[in-house]
Amino acid sequence: MNCEEIRKLLPAYVDNELEVSETLEVQEHLHDCTDCGYEYTTEGNLREVLASPVLHATPPPQLARRIRAR
Repeated sequence: MNCEEIRKLLPAYVDNELEVSETLEVQEHLHDCTDCGYEYTTEGNLREVLASPVLHATPPPQLARRIRAR
């Protein structure tokens, strides 16, 4: 696989959604390609930040009441 193909697969790779054969190909490519390795690290970091509880807000109870009232 080339870099373009690998980069398209990285989100699914990070989420463990690839078939075994694709996973092995991506792993092999990442071992040899520092550019794609950087993209993989960036993708993983982004997923980690987006999953952070700091980014999740609990709406105030008044909001639910206003929505139900409409």
